Amino acid sequence: MESHAEDIDFAMAAEEERKLRHDVMAHVHTFAHCCPTAAPIIHLGATSCYVGDNTDLIALRDGFNILLPKLARVIDRLANFLEEYADLPTLGFTHFQPAQLTTVGKRACLWLQDLVMDVTNLERARDDLRFRGVKGTTGTQASFLQLFQGDHDKVEELDKMVTEMAGFKKKKKNTCKRAERMVFIQRHVKWTLTTHG
Repeated sequence: MESHAEDIDFAMAAEEERKLRHDVMAHVHTFAHCCPTAAPIIHLGATSCYVGDNTDLIALRDGFNILLPKLARVIDRLANFLEEYADLPTLGFTHFQPAQLTTVGKRACLWLQDLVMDVTNLERARDDLRFRGVKGTTGTQASFLQLFQGDHDKVEELDKMVTEMAGFKKKKKNTCKRAERMVFIQRHVKWTLTTHG
């Protein structure tokens, strides 16, 4: 399985999804085609919600980690611009009408302030993410308990290992489908409010 982890036949996965009408199972079948001896265990214990929601959380966290350094570069460049044009006079506007005299530096300082607040909000959103862990669609670990013949300690250890391997320090203790959707809705609402007032 490890030697085929990057061998993704997207055309085959798309065809499987058309047949199965299920995105996760399409990729399970496609991967099973690459690793036929592993086919019976590829999806063992894992529900589609476990796969999809954890993947979304990883992508969201990684997206924050891509965006934040880029935003820091914008802030740095804007700070340099602000210093260069700190005393350059310009006419302020309000409601698309000329207003009082101000400076380009003052205007840039306001933009900079907003971007710094955006960094704070994005860092908080990233740092507040909690991994779903090894829990099924309804939030139980029933399939994993069955896999480990009812040994709850083994399930907890697996949950901890998977969470750490995914690069998360915190995981949700209680989850279900609705809870995961709320993470994305909450992030979108916060972002909309902070960026669009």
